[in-house]
Amino acid sequence: MAADNVREGPIVSIVASCSGCIHERSESYAVQGDSGYTVRCNHPGNPGKCVGDTAWKTPDWCPLLPVAIERLVTKISTKKGPDDAG
Repeated sequence: MAADNVREGPIVSIVASCSGCIHERSESYAVQGDSGYTVRCNHPGNPGKCVGDTAWKTPDWCPLLPVAIERLVTKISTKKGPDDAG
């Protein structure tokens, strides 16, 4: 491993999911030995747009994703650590 790729500590990943969103609609299918769910978005800005095949990972085109990211950043940046007073 090259020296510029070395780091200390873990990588933290955050993944957005459409699972549980009020706009998510999934429909099961079974075709020639394949089965799963067709996941669609029914948000007024994307009615019926396909999210994926048995995938609930939120796509970049989701109109609610920027707001969710902003809320998360606000929550993280205002969270007090163990060394903070108050």
